[in-house]
Amino acid sequence: MGSGEIGRRTPWQSVQGCAGDCGDPLDQDFPCHRKSGRRMLKISTKEDLQRLVDEEIQESLTLDYKASPSLARDDKPRDELYKDVSAFANSAGGQIIYGIVEKDRKPVKVDDGSDLSREWIEQVIGSRVQPRLDGLVITPVPLGSGRHAYVLTIPQASGRAPHQAPDKK
Repeated sequence: MGSGEIGRRTPWQSVQGCAGDCGDPLDQDFPCHRKSGRRMLKISTKEDLQRLVDEEIQESLTLDYKASPSLARDDKPRDELYKDVSAFANSAGGQIIYGIVEKDRKPVKVDDGSDLSREWIEQVIGSRVQPRLDGLVITPVPLGSGRHAYVLTIPQASGRAPHQAPDKK
């Protein structure tokens, strides 16, 4: 579907785009985000998540899908959370979506979500990523039964870079 079609709601939001074409799979019908700005997905509903699956929007430098079990209180998933956030901040920025199962870089299905809170995710990232990451946005997407998918929108590091996890990675 092109961005000019009428009558269909689009979860995509163009932010400070340019006319360049960086070859990113998400750049279909959208301005390039790598030169003068960044286009982020605007996701707030389960339907928005399902649309990513239906349209087979592939992972890229600025988009990563993770199944909800990747958000857990155990050490390994928690360590991966702040390492992934640090890596995104130190590159182009972007979004990590917890709640979508992927295979071969394509979304396969929306899963059942996590029972962890947005505040817990904020606390883990805030206490483990140094220097502190300004501009991180964590958007809970209700999936039912008190469970949520989470969209982490991570800004590109600015003057306070590089960001790193406690293990210096």
